[in-house]
Amino acid sequence: MLTVSALALGGLAASSSAGAQAVASLPVAIYQGTCDSETIQHVVDLEPIVPAASVAGATFGGSDLAIDVATSTTTLQGSFADVMANAPLAIIVASGTDANAVELSCGVIGGFVNGNQVAFGIDDVNNSGIAGVATIADLGTSVTVTVILGEFPVGEPTSGSAAAAGTDCVEEPVAQVTSPHGPPVAGDADGDNITDADEATLGTDPNNPDTDGDGQMDGLETGYSGTDPLDASSVALDTDGDGLPDDFELELGADPSNPDSDNDGISDGWEFFLGNDPLNPEDPADAGADTLADADQDGLTTRTEIELGTDPANPDTDLDGVSDGAEVEAGTNPLIAGC
Repeated sequence: MLTVSALALGGLAASSSAGAQAVASLPVAIYQGTCDSETIQHVVDLEPIVPAASVAGATFGGSDLAIDVATSTTTLQGSFADVMANAPLAIIVASGTDANAVELSCGVIGGFVNGNQVAFGIDDVNNSGIAGVATIADLGTSVTVTVILGEFPVGEPTSGSAAAAGTDCVEEPVAQVTSPHGPPVAGDADGDNITDADEATLGTDPNNPDTDGDGQMDGLETGYSGTDPLDASSVALDTDGDGLPDDFELELGADPSNPDSDNDGISDGWEFFLGNDPLNPEDPADAGADTLADADQDGLTTRTEIELGTDPANPDTDLDGVSDGAEVEAGTNPLIAGC
C-alpha cells in the first residue's frame, strides 16, 4: 500500500505531453523516499502511463499476452538539482491516487549519468508484471522526465524466440560486453575514463570502452599501461584476463593470477570499474555482497548480467525501451531490440 502525504514542490511546476492512447491510465508520480520506504511523501505528479491492453492485437517482444510499450513525458520547471533537493526520490506507478492505492512498479531516481541524462530501471512491484526504464534529462532551467513501461505476463513463460506480430525486431544482437568498464558519466559516454572530446582526437570509439576489443578498457591503455587502444596486439600483460593489467592489480593489492580475488563471483575488473572493492566480498555493505548488487537498477544483479552478456552499467542493453530485467522476466531477449 502507498502511504501518501503532501510535500511542498519547492517551486517546481509541471507541464506534460502524453505519449499513449486515450484509454484507462495508470498514475505516475515522484515521491520522497525509496521503493522500500514504509512511508513516502508525494512530490509531483507525472504524465500518466496509458497501457495499450485495450488496443486490439497489442503485443510486445514475442509474447501474445503482453502489451506494447507505453511512454509518458513530463517537463518540470527547475534544474536537476532542484528536483533532487528532496532526495532520495522514487518514481512510482500505482493503481490509483488514494491512500489505498497499490504500487505496480517503482524505481529510485539515480543511476548513471550519460551527457545530460540519467537512466535507471523501473521494477515490477507486487507481481504486477509492469516494468520498464526511466530517464531524466537536464535542460538547464527544466528537466524532462520520461517513463517507458511495458506490461508482461506474470507466471506465463514465453519462448522469446521471435518477435510478436506488429513489432520491429532488430535481427542483429548488440555486441556483448567483454571489457569491464565504469558507468557512463557526463562527457564520457562509455565510461572508459577518456572524455568524448579526447576520444575524437585519439580516434577511439566514444561509445565503446574497449575500441580494439583486446579486453582492456581504453582509459587503462592510455592512462596507465601506455599501450595502443587501437591495436589489439598492443596490450599490457593480464594473466587472469579480468581486464586489469597485472601491474595495476599488484598496486590494488589484488591477485593478478586470480580473476576474482575475493571469490564473490564477480571479476576484479568489473568490481573496480563499478566502484566495488575487488578485495572485499561484503562490498557494497548495503547490498550484503557485491554479487547481489544491481548497479543499473534494472532488476538484474551484476553477476546475472555478466553471465547473460548484458551490460551491468546500462539498464537497457539493447536500447529498446524495456529494462533488461523486465525482458528476462517476460522471456524476451535483452540483447536484441524487439525480440
